[in-house]
Amino acid sequence: MLTKRQKMVVGVIESSIKNKGIPPTRAEIAEELAISSSNAVQDHLKALERKGVIKLTPKISRGIHLTHEK
Repeated sequence: MLTKRQKMVVGVIESSIKNKGIPPTRAEIAEELAISSSNAVQDHLKALERKGVIKLTPKISRGIHLTHEK
């Protein structure tokens, strides 16, 4: 089960992929959701990966991949 904030992060990822064809950077997610810390974004992304919603590619700015299709 995802938290409200995690659902919002997934929404930003889905929107970026749909509209731009690429996943967002952590900074773009932070800006979109008014999160002041990129570390907080990273914590949300790690939690989403643990829950199987996304797959992260280490050391790649846009290395966020959804594990499901909408």
